[in-house]
Amino acid sequence: MRAIQVIIFMAFIVVACQLSMAQRFVATTAPVEPWWQLVSSTNGRALFAATSANAGINPVYYSTNGGATWANANLPSGNTFFLACSADGTKVAAAMWYGSIYISTNSGGSWFKTSAPSNVWWDSIQCSRDGTTLIASVWGDTIYFSTDGGQTWNPGNAPSKSWLTLASSGDGKTCFAGTAGIDPLYFSGDSGKTWSPLNMPSDEWGAIACSVDGTKVFAMPFATGDPYFKSLDSGMTWATNTTPNPGWNSVACSDDGRMLVAAGPNCLYTSTDSATDWTACCSGQEWKAVSCSSDGLQLLAAKTGGQIFSTAIPSIPWAPTLAPLGSWACLCESADGVRVFGAMQGGGAYVSSNAGGQWSAIEVPATNWVSVAASADMNKIVAIADLKIIQSSDAGATWHTTTAPPGLWSSVACSSNGNVVLAVRALFGGSTAGSIYVSHDCGTNWTHPSGINGVGTASWCSADGNIMFAGINGGGIYSSINSGTNWALTGAPSSTWGHIAATGNGVFLIASDYNAIWISTNSGGSWVTSSIPASFVACSKDGATLLATVSQGPIYNSTNAGATWNAANSPYGNWSGLVMNDNGNWIAANNGDTIFTAPAVPLVFIQNSAQGISLSWACSLTNFFLQRNDSLGSSNWVIDAGPISVVNGLNNISATTNSSASFFRLATH
Repeated sequence: MRAIQVIIFMAFIVVACQLSMAQRFVATTAPVEPWWQLVSSTNGRALFAATSANAGINPVYYSTNGGATWANANLPSGNTFFLACSADGTKVAAAMWYGSIYISTNSGGSWFKTSAPSNVWWDSIQCSRDGTTLIASVWGDTIYFSTDGGQTWNPGNAPSKSWLTLASSGDGKTCFAGTAGIDPLYFSGDSGKTWSPLNMPSDEWGAIACSVDGTKVFAMPFATGDPYFKSLDSGMTWATNTTPNPGWNSVACSDDGRMLVAAGPNCLYTSTDSATDWTACCSGQEWKAVSCSSDGLQLLAAKTGGQIFSTAIPSIPWAPTLAPLGSWACLCESADGVRVFGAMQGGGAYVSSNAGGQWSAIEVPATNWVSVAASADMNKIVAIADLKIIQSSDAGATWHTTTAPPGLWSSVACSSNGNVVLAVRALFGGSTAGSIYVSHDCGTNWTHPSGINGVGTASWCSADGNIMFAGINGGGIYSSINSGTNWALTGAPSSTWGHIAATGNGVFLIASDYNAIWISTNSGGSWVTSSIPASFVACSKDGATLLATVSQGPIYNSTNAGATWNAANSPYGNWSGLVMNDNGNWIAANNGDTIFTAPAVPLVFIQNSAQGISLSWACSLTNFFLQRNDSLGSSNWVIDAGPISVVNGLNNISATTNSSASFFRLATH
């Protein structure tokens, strides 16, 4: 029998591995800015991003490590820049709106001003793969070209129009240009010297892109409802598609024109079949700019007044579990994080007994899930579903309805033994039935204080069940230090409370109201706030780690009691649940996607059969490859060259070794 050991040296990247599913975008470390444009080298390592700049704002940032870190490009402030870069990312061109054109030959480290006309309205620029051939358009004027890396510039014969967007082939000879007026695209076959209109309908073009050979062209109109255009013969003939039609801000494609990423006003779209079909993702707020690596594996997207996101960032501490894709509504986990329960809108519920490594569907008596909480061992689960409070005493295997009255219950919490339960509900029309309910026997009997009425939306309960907090919309946050017998209003303001979390002793609190994060260090006596519009919050037992999800956005974390927050290296999502266990690890549900966990634990599966050893591991768009060694004492790791296939979200490979003992590890180039 073979002895097989699997060694993992890296955390998996949080990205989609099946090209047919929605891409997962992860926040880079780029600052929050009014982003305008993104360009990247062919391998996605050199990145350049321009802001919609005003005086005093750093106009351009660059990264040489795929977005892991960013630096200011030290270009003049005052106006927006339009960017282009060579295939290797060493040569960069920056055209300034009502300014000059600048060139860098060291990946943005330093710049020089070219002889291009100054104080004109430059609004788009493109360059060849080697960076020697460039075209740049002027709003209300013509299109200029350069064949010496931007040293000298000459006007082509393009007519004076409101030029807005450009695209060019890898050799810089085949060029396309679109206007913000009602015009067809214009074509140049000689690097921008001569131009002519293409035989196609006129429109106001928001963005265009083309394959590296210039044969596949994608023309995206700016106006909502207008069809987009696709050509497979350099613009000689065109096909149209009316769906989707959000009105396009930006589009980019892989070298072969197969992979695309496009930004609509409120959503990102990706395609894996040359714009025949699209998958929407990351809805919410205004997406302004996109970029794509040559192989289509690294996609970048930036928001106006937001962050820059990527599908492939090194050393991401988040990873998708193997939970199925679905409309996740809520989740909970055991204190050690080993057992996890998640419920979907529509009735599906799943449990994991290995921290999200594998999931099993369970039968549940409800469909409209709202909130869920569990005992420390997760044997006892209490949930709000179908306007009722239901409970399980066998980790979700069977359920019963508690005696709590039916109603618009919104949040539930429980003690570590599951016996003490706190639930809040919404009351309308002047009802005085009470918004806060407490049970000390797993929901068999309930009490509720009088005089606390309104729309209850948030709840938290300490491990021993003595300390409780309840958020009432428009009525502040209430606290109890005697297991719900008496309640008092804290110093929190009246707001629309979404979620509450606290340290084990209830002294440090964090709460969200969808507009800001609120923090108290004295059991709610006083509060300070940040401007992050959080929906869910989580807190470690000692308060050392804080988390906050933004609806239609990333996950923020703080390690200094909320003084500063960082969203780098977290996936973008429509978050519907966030919990942190006693070990300080956390898990989050993404509605419409899957359940994520952090720190990311690589999932590797081994199967032994008569045909040999088969290894499977969670997919990533990072270029992982399998290495083998016959002895851990040796540094002679060799690549196992077996073919890799993707099945059910896993990379699969059959190990080719015939030795009696082998050790395997995943590594990256």
